[in-house]
Amino acid sequence: MSPMATDALQTGFEEYIRRSLEQPGRSRFVEATGIRLHYLEWDGPPGAPTLLLLHGFDSSHLEFRRLAPLLADQHQLIIPDLYGFGFCPRPADGDYSPRGVLAHLEALLAELQRTNPAELLYPESFTFLHHVEGRRGLRRRPEWEFELGTARKLLCQQFGTQDLVGFGVE
Repeated sequence: MSPMATDALQTGFEEYIRRSLEQPGRSRFVEATGIRLHYLEWDGPPGAPTLLLLHGFDSSHLEFRRLAPLLADQHQLIIPDLYGFGFCPRPADGDYSPRGVLAHLEALLAELQRTNPAELLYPESFTFLHHVEGRRGLRRRPEWEFELGTARKLLCQQFGTQDLVGFGVE
C-alpha cells in the first residue's frame, strides 16, 4: 500500500474515532409492557430521517457501535436492545420467541412515539422554551390554535367525527 493511501486510511480512522467519542449516543430506558426496556438514541442533524437499527438474536445494541457514528452524520438513530438481550431484563418466564420479542419492540416504539413525538407544537406565548430546546420538530403556532373550542373543532374535522368521545377526550 502506498504511503498516501496509508495516510488517508489513518486520517479516516482518526476522524471516525473522534466522531465516536464526541457523540457516543445516549443510553435510555423506557417502561413498556411493564418491563424496563433499553435503547440508544443518537441525534442527527435537525430534520434528519430516523433510522431504527435492530440487532440479531443473542446480541445487543453494541453490534452497531462502529456503524452508528457514521450514520449519525445524516440520521437520527434509535438502537434498541431487543427483549431479553443487552441491557433489557431476561425474566425466566419471558417469551423470547420472535413473536414475543416483536411484541416488546412494538411496545417500545409506541412508547417512544408517545414520549418523543415527531412534531411538538407550542404557542407564541410559551415562555419555557429552554425545556424543549434541541427537540426535533418544534413548531411555534398562533395562540388561537390552542383554544379548546378551536382545537376540538379542528380535531373532529381531521378525524371526520362529530365529537371526540371515542378518543376518551370528552
